[in-house]
Amino acid sequence: RGMQVAQITNEIMQQYRITQHEGVVVIDVAPDSPAQEAGIAIGDVIDRINNYRVRSMQDYITLTSKISGNALMPRINIAP
Repeated sequence: RGMQVAQITNEIMQQYRITQHEGVVVIDVAPDSPAQEAGIAIGDVIDRINNYRVRSMQDYITLTSKISGNALMPRINIAP
């Protein structure tokens, strides 16, 4: 879907100036991808997908594996 995410760690929190511990952080967005078209940017935190809570990378993988096409509706906390 045009983006790569990573588990939020202390190092990631410092690097991207993130204050929350739950969710995953966007570390790459492909040009001309659905993610870019949706306004997702590097450093954004995804903490919900289709109204399901994302606490960790495992939650993200589990939820996204159940979604086909571009039906992914993440809740994004915008990077500072």
